[in-house]
This record gives sequence, C-alpha cells and structure tokens, in this order.
Amino acid sequence: MSRFILWAHVALFLAVFSARPSVADEQLERSMLALGPETIAAQAHFRGDARRGALLFFKSAAGCVKCHGSGPNQTPLGPDLTTITKETTDAQIVESILQPSKVIRKGFETVSVVTNDGKIITGLVARKNDNELVLRDAANLEREIVIAAGDIEEQKVSEQSMMPQQLVASLYSERDMYDLVRYVVEVARGGKSRAAELRPSPQQLVVIDDTEDLNHAGILRSLGERDYKAGQRIFFGHCQNCHGRDGNTPTLPTARAFGRQPLKYGADPLSMLKTLTRGAGLMSPMQHLTPRERYQVIHFIREEFMKPNNPVYEPLTDAYLAGLPKGSSDGEGSESGERDYGPVLGSQLGNQINNVLTFRLPENLTISYDLHQMRVASAWEGGFLNLSQTQHYRQRGERMPQIDGELLPGLGVWQWAYGGSFDIPADAKPPRGPLPSEFMQYHGHYLYGKQAILSYSIEGRKVLETVAAKRVEQVPVFTHTLRIEPSDQPLRLAVAGLIASGGPDGLYSVKGDQSAGKSGDVAGHMAMISGTSQGKRDEPRMANRAWETVKGEKAKKLDLGTPDRTTLVRFRTKESGTLIASTPERGEWKPNGKSLFVRGGRLVFDIGWVGAMTSRSVVNDGEWHTAAIVVTEKTTQMFVDGKLEAEREAFRRPAEPGFVLKVGATSTNFGGDYSGDVEGIRIVDRAITNDELAKLKQLPGAEAEGVLFSWTPSNETPKPAAETSDLVLAGAAVNGNVDGLTWEIDDANRIVLNIPAGKEPRVLSVTRSAALGVSPATIAKTLAAAKANPVDLATRTSGGPVR
Repeated sequence: MSRFILWAHVALFLAVFSARPSVADEQLERSMLALGPETIAAQAHFRGDARRGALLFFKSAAGCVKCHGSGPNQTPLGPDLTTITKETTDAQIVESILQPSKVIRKGFETVSVVTNDGKIITGLVARKNDNELVLRDAANLEREIVIAAGDIEEQKVSEQSMMPQQLVASLYSERDMYDLVRYVVEVARGGKSRAAELRPSPQQLVVIDDTEDLNHAGILRSLGERDYKAGQRIFFGHCQNCHGRDGNTPTLPTARAFGRQPLKYGADPLSMLKTLTRGAGLMSPMQHLTPRERYQVIHFIREEFMKPNNPVYEPLTDAYLAGLPKGSSDGEGSESGERDYGPVLGSQLGNQINNVLTFRLPENLTISYDLHQMRVASAWEGGFLNLSQTQHYRQRGERMPQIDGELLPGLGVWQWAYGGSFDIPADAKPPRGPLPSEFMQYHGHYLYGKQAILSYSIEGRKVLETVAAKRVEQVPVFTHTLRIEPSDQPLRLAVAGLIASGGPDGLYSVKGDQSAGKSGDVAGHMAMISGTSQGKRDEPRMANRAWETVKGEKAKKLDLGTPDRTTLVRFRTKESGTLIASTPERGEWKPNGKSLFVRGGRLVFDIGWVGAMTSRSVVNDGEWHTAAIVVTEKTTQMFVDGKLEAEREAFRRPAEPGFVLKVGATSTNFGGDYSGDVEGIRIVDRAITNDELAKLKQLPGAEAEGVLFSWTPSNETPKPAAETSDLVLAGAAVNGNVDGLTWEIDDANRIVLNIPAGKEPRVLSVTRSAALGVSPATIAKTLAAAKANPVDLATRTSGGPVR
C-alpha cells in the first residue's frame, strides 16, 4: 500500500473533526469566533458566573469533566485544569475552547503509526524509548499497544486535537460560554483549592431519571418523518462532534461508529435511551434533551446509519414493544412542578414583545407591562404565563413565554401619550430597545411584601405605579395606584379601549346614569365605552365559548388521538369554526391538542405543533356533511360523506393531562368558535371501515354498540358565535386627588384620562373593569364595589433599592 494512500486514510479519519454543525448551532459558534478570545475573556470576567460554569463543566452535553478530570479522576485524554501554567493567558484558554487544534498541549497529541505490514494504529503516546513505542488504544484507553521500533515504517503526530472542534455547539447561549470560561479561568488561577470550592454538590450532580413514567411503546410507534428530521438536527448539532458526520468515521476515537460497530451498552431503542439519559463512558447524560428528543435522535441513528449495514440493527416488533416498561408520559417536556416566581416575572412575551414585567394577581388574573413603551402589553384571566417550553422548565427550552389564559377585552389598553398623541412616531420605535428617553424612561421596580411597584418617567415626569385585582360577582376589576410627581408637563393616559360599535359611550354618574357628552370632569363621573375586541368580521371568532365541555378522566378517555377510534360529526355551515377538539379548557392552543374544524371552506384535523390534514372537498356550502376521523395504530384517515379525503401515517399523539373535550370551540387563538348547525357527534370505540363509512346514511344511535360519546344540540345549547352578541362594555373610575382631572372618549374609542401639570405630587387610583353583555349600571356597580382609597406609594419605596 502506498504511503500516500495510507495517509489519505489517516487524514479521512481525522478530517471529520472539521464537519460542520447544524445552522442553528453554528450561529453561536460564529458569533463567538467573531468576538474573538480577548473580548470573550473580558466578557466572562464581568458577566460569567463560575458556579453556573461548574455545572456546565460537570453536567452539560459538552462533557468537559470526562476528559479533564483531576486527582484520581484524571484521564489521559485532556490536561488537569488545575495544572495550567500561570503564563497561559485568559485569551489563550478561550482559544483552546473555540479552536482546540490550534495549539495542542504536549503529551496529549494523537499519533498515527503505519507499520511495516501496512497497519494503521492510532492512539495517545503512553511512553517511548529507543526500543519501542507504547500507545494507549484510541478506542480503549485502558489497553496499551506496544509497537517495536523496528516495526514502524512511519509515524505522524496529528494536527487535530482529541477535543472536538464544535464544543461551543453543545452550549445553549453566550451566557453559557461566559460561565464556562469563568469557571475554567478561576480553576486555572486558583488551583485545586478553588476547584474544590466550585465543585457542585452531590445533590447537584445527581442525574434524575426522567423516563420512569414514559410511554415507550407509544412514542416509538408514533415516530415518523417529522421525528426523523428532528433527530437529524440534533445529531448534526451535537452527536457528530464525536461520532462523525457519516456515522462510520468517529471524530473521537473512543466513540462508536454507528454504521458498522456494535454498541457497547445495547443497540435497541430502550438501551440507547438509557445510555443517552444516564451517560456512559466518556459521554455525558443528554438531559438537555427531552425524552422524546432522545428517542428522535435514536430514530435517526437507527434508520440512517444502523439499518443499512450494521448487523446489530433489529427492526421493532410487536413483541419488543409489548415488553417495554409501561407509562403515560409522551416525553415532550420535563416533569417540573409549579414554581414560585414571586409577584412579578420579567421576560419576553411571545415573539413580539421583548421586555415585559408580568404581574401574577389574585383571582387568576394577570397583567403584563411592556417596559420598552411603558404600556400594558396584555391582560388576561385563567392563568399566568405558559413557561413549559422555556428554560424555566426545560434546559433546552427554545420558546418564549406565552399567555396562558383568555384575553380580557378592553383592559389590554393602558398607554401614555407622547407629545399628546398615542401614535408613536415610526422613527422613535427601535427594533428591540426602549423608546427614546425624551418619551419615557423605566427606572426599575420595588418590592413591598408581595407587591411590586413600577418606577418610570413619562416625558420627564416621574411616576410610581402598582396594580391590584379582584372580582366583583365574577367580573374582573384592575385597580392601578399612581403617584405622579410635580411637573410642568401635562399627561394623557388611555385606560381602556375597544373597537367602536355605536353602543352607549360617554360619561356616567356613579349610579350609572348617563350624562351628556363624551368629555368632562372626573369628579363625580365614570367613563364607559362599548365595542368589541374581535378582529376582522370574516375571521373565525376566538371567544372560546364551547357548546359542551367534558372534563377529567372522561375527557382523557375520549381524546381524539386515541387509536382504534372513529369520530363522526354531522354538520352544516356556510362559515367556519371548530366542530370538536381535545384542548386546554382555557387559553391558547397548545402542543398535542387535537381539533377538527372548518377553515377556508375545507375540513381540517390538526394536532398542535405536529401538523394537519385537510380535505380536498369544500364543506362550507350550506349542505349537510358527515365528517369522520378514523385513528389506528398505523394511520389516521379523514373522510367526508364516506369519501377518503386525507391520510397520514403515525399521525396521532397521546392525551395531554388536564385537557378537556370541547364541542364548538378550540381556544382563544386557534380553530375558532363554530358558526353553523350540528346534527350530532359520536365517538365510536373502533376503527370504522371504509366500506361502512361509504354506506353510512346517518349517525349511530346514542345507545348503539361501541358509542363512547354522543352529543346532540338541545334548546340549552348556546347559539353559534356568529349569532351571539359580542358587545363588551368597559368602564373606569378615579379615586384620590381628582382636582383638575378630566375624561375624554377619543375618536379611537379609548377612555382617556387627562392629567394637568401640577406643583404638588398627585396620588390617585384608577379602577377599570369590562364585561360581555352587561349594562352600564352593572359596570357602575362593579367599579363602586371595588373602590379603594389610594396609598401614597412613596411610603413603600423610600429607603429601599430599585430592583
């Protein structure tokens, strides 16, 4: 064999170190390389946290401790960090993390030897003399390979480090990088004593088994093309750093070649899951991935690398699946309990608002302030924030906090005017930052017991504000307490807003009797507006008013994703909306919900965050139609009037805890409330055949064999959303120092409070309420019942630091 060919093989073996990570993970690597080692080292000094970095060092997917142990745990793969010389700069330490092959510390080089008989042996030099070279086997570091000096034709020191090139891709954020660098630097400078101080406690290092209640068979049966692609992204973002991009050429010699080698800890899916969950050998636990994500990457590895050539691959059988541990969890998220965030939580809100402070208030009411504009971002009832897909609950949480509840119409408007106008100039709106300081400045917030107090300035005039909430006969009420400092600057504050409907807008007496006009003194008056918070009239209504709701265990048993079931609906409509759904009782659409609805004239069956099936036939023609969703272990089929319209393999998800079964609605942001007629709905405990559906003329009787759920409309059934009045009445009243304050109902149908300039601090409270289908007298009664004398917030903020 020619020397060129031999070294070509060696180069191929080592070159996979340079295989690129996925685009998403590459972004962090690119940004770090662009900053450069000196900048990163400086940022780590000011922003890094060594104790957080220690957790990354010991527990993250980067697996640093596996190669950089110290004392009795030291390995030959990487140097003990406590032995880094003082001459090594912080920037050089950063460089060794970003570009480990740029400078390889002596004694940790990988050596490849070509013997006289053509063999290639790769390993780490254990020792050498004139008579022999002793290597530690790269695939088994406990095994030494002795090569006589006379048997060596050629040897070459690799220019590639044993440390994978894209370790930054194993981190989640810049903060992780700064924390890790700060830890490594402190250990390098402080030696063994500092390493001992920073070492996480045994409790922190415990690997929690999050697979105990996993529905292994259900997950494996449901894996499809979408999961294959998800597993592919995970593999090329992380696993390829050690196992190689092609599955046959590991970049780390101790890693398995999935396409050709046996797996040390088992090659079936459950054994591979245990390896990923608990870690093994040099591999750290992959608990930054959810159990389902671990099964997704296992699915990709088995199908892409093992199935074509590896003899250890065995297909899944019914017998194997039946023997797996039983459980109910779908593995989508961590099993974290409710957490106490205090009275407020700072975060983003969805993908649109970058900086909010959200108040958790009594009576399941919530209000969120946009701190970049000092306005209310939203107000809702039924929950706090949905944080299940964020880093609060998942180490790899990639989504933003979402509203968890139903929006309160009218009460999401609370906004200061700038230059007398509520329309902010386009050139004053930075893409992600706050408005210019001449408009507003947010100073921070105080905590007084369980009360948070905002501190900010509007056009230079300082304001303290807090908010409380209660219900009066189930009607929500918010009370904002304000202390407004003296200033020559008058202010305008919009305290409620609705889309105008021509209803009873104007000023009212405290008893709810209407006074003349849409402006006047605050003293003795409250202001009211009517309207709707709905969008375009041709869009489906999202009031989330179900015709029927089934809760608890019964709802779980009736979940629309249950295999060997048929859901039948006989309906007629010219519009759109939900027929039936397995969904949260309140609030927004969530992952793994199932909804059968009409959209764009066609029938749709959607599984949240998984995908949808859509009929080819138009169904909003005003004629009667029978829809059928047939779910089996292998497929989900959609029929309209006995005709197969759509079919997908493995298109189902298990029931979600706490979800309900709804007729006529899905959620506040998906599916829409149904508008039309429904003759009846049946859920049948078997997969009805194609031939049976083709012959079906009417729905099975309520008492027919196998019918689990039967629903028919009655006189008590709510009217369709299109026929139900959605008129909202919102009102506001002010207590405290109201001298000189005036009300105004402006052209945009907002209630505006005008606050004049003043030489003394002004302390007041604004009470706001809104409800659907009520009279002015009801709103007046509600506001009167919630009336409270305002407290001077200066007495609760003096002497303490702003947070």
